[in-house]
Amino acid sequence: MYVNDLPIYYYFIIGIIGILIGQYMDWVIKRLRAKERVICKDFFKSYLKSFHINIPLMLITATIYVFVLYFHGISFECLEYVLITPILLGIFEIDRKDHIIPNRLVLCLFEVGIIFAIIFGCGLVTGANGFIGTNLQSFLKESDIEIDTYTKENQLNELEGKIKSADYIVHLARVNRPQTPEEFFEGNTDLTKIIVDLLNKNNLKTPMIFSSSIQAALDNDYGKSKRLAEDYIFDNYPSGIVFRLHNVFGKGCQPNY
Repeated sequence: MYVNDLPIYYYFIIGIIGILIGQYMDWVIKRLRAKERVICKDFFKSYLKSFHINIPLMLITATIYVFVLYFHGISFECLEYVLITPILLGIFEIDRKDHIIPNRLVLCLFEVGIIFAIIFGCGLVTGANGFIGTNLQSFLKESDIEIDTYTKENQLNELEGKIKSADYIVHLARVNRPQTPEEFFEGNTDLTKIIVDLLNKNNLKTPMIFSSSIQAALDNDYGKSKRLAEDYIFDNYPSGIVFRLHNVFGKGCQPNY
């Protein structure tokens, strides 16, 4: 019998692996909370002494593993999730009981997720031909990291397909030297809303970095357009993170810009 082109016993095997790892993570969590070594000489003796079956953790881990296998099959992506799942479950369980993770560390975990996505996935960079975008493209390509781009040369109807195939998004597109004030809001606020709405429309939780500006704290058209974009992300897309950049200088920048 096959499920999604895989023999059903594959799911049984990975479910058993999930149960075993879930039970092992119960031990790891206890040792970490007690600030003791996870791996020690008397491992088996210590483990058997404090042995307790953690059914919820075992079932959660096994269920996640089965779903990962179903959606990703036998692949490198499946292995990634198998490895990172117990780590994240352990962090969640420890923080649930001891509240040890400050807000800044939560941000760090998001940043770690972005790094994993960049290394192992294909990203979408908007405004890729701008100053920051050009330098980002150069860096990622030198590191053999695959990216897709969205620039002024692209049509708006291309955006949804690019978003759906992206593992992360770096939203750099902006308008800061328009002919009319309305262009600030069209290029900064409206485009950001379109990206967020497309992500939500397709039920995506793709990590997104939005490049804002310290001007967002000021009362000018550029700052207002950036602040409205920020607020829309905060209100509608929890997987987005906003960076308010200060004056940026580097290779390829225009003098007296």
